[in-house]
Amino acid sequence: MRLLSGVLAILLAGVAPALSAEPEEWGKPVNGLRMAVALVNAGVGEPQVVEITIENVGNRTLVVQISRFGDTRRLALQAGSDAGAQWVGYVGFGEGISASPQQPPFLVPLLPGSRYQIRRPTGDYVMTKPPVTLGKFLLGPGPHWLRTDLRVGGKPDPLFPIPEEPLPKGYVAVAPTSDPNLFILTPTADAEGPYSLSARNPFRAYLWDLRTGRLKLVASSVGGVERSPNSLAYLDVVSDAVSTLSLATDGSIKPVVLPSAAGISPDGSRYIWTSDPTSTGAVTIEMRLTATDQVLAEFPGYNPSVVWNGNVAAMVSGSDLVILDGSTVTRVPLP
Repeated sequence: MRLLSGVLAILLAGVAPALSAEPEEWGKPVNGLRMAVALVNAGVGEPQVVEITIENVGNRTLVVQISRFGDTRRLALQAGSDAGAQWVGYVGFGEGISASPQQPPFLVPLLPGSRYQIRRPTGDYVMTKPPVTLGKFLLGPGPHWLRTDLRVGGKPDPLFPIPEEPLPKGYVAVAPTSDPNLFILTPTADAEGPYSLSARNPFRAYLWDLRTGRLKLVASSVGGVERSPNSLAYLDVVSDAVSTLSLATDGSIKPVVLPSAAGISPDGSRYIWTSDPTSTGAVTIEMRLTATDQVLAEFPGYNPSVVWNGNVAAMVSGSDLVILDGSTVTRVPLP
């Protein structure tokens, strides 16, 4: 795997960033790609924006795997001054954070000569020394610089395959699904601008069959995509609140209630489901297999706190200690 870089030297004393930036300095091309970083103004009263530009300078279409923005294993930002350099954290204030341990990648197809830009406000980045936003750090005395790195090439992640067929014109690939022939795409316009592909700037999700080229709109206001053990994917839909939809192979969707992290067994094979997770009254509690949603055991009770020992779940429900071991339910009255 090779490293694609772009560097911007900034002397902020008396110099105002531009409203739009044509990169002045490009990093060295790697595998047909080059990258630059700029600091631009978003408009009166708006925070300055870090603008990262990736350009295809080769002679063939390339698919760039960026991964979830802020994942420093793929795309990283570094800031420095005379005092030294440090990697910058991305917080994306206000974005929904998924409980999924692995996020699907964000894939951008680039035709020869084309560019893709990533724009994020400086207030979405944080420094560790001192603990301030990137915007405040850059206002400090003396010269400053930014560097961005994108890891390209290397072996693809087998959990998150990249489509081998050309993507439909005007779309980018947001995430794979559990079917290697089906991908979730969004129009390029939905993937651009600050907070794109997040709960703060939702996108339209299309299901694309690379065998037939068929595109189907499956949801209009999606803030994120998560892996699903029993469907194509989970879509986090944003309205007045964030809800989750399960996406089936025919493109149909249905609401689901995801278990909390504490309700999932250590190996992920089982989870605790309740008929109403918000209820303070009596509910139905079930142990289910994650892969198929098969109910192994169930009992009436009250929403519990769960403790796992392997695949055995123990919980206090009402006045009982309840132990779920496969299909066996054991209730022990508490003293």
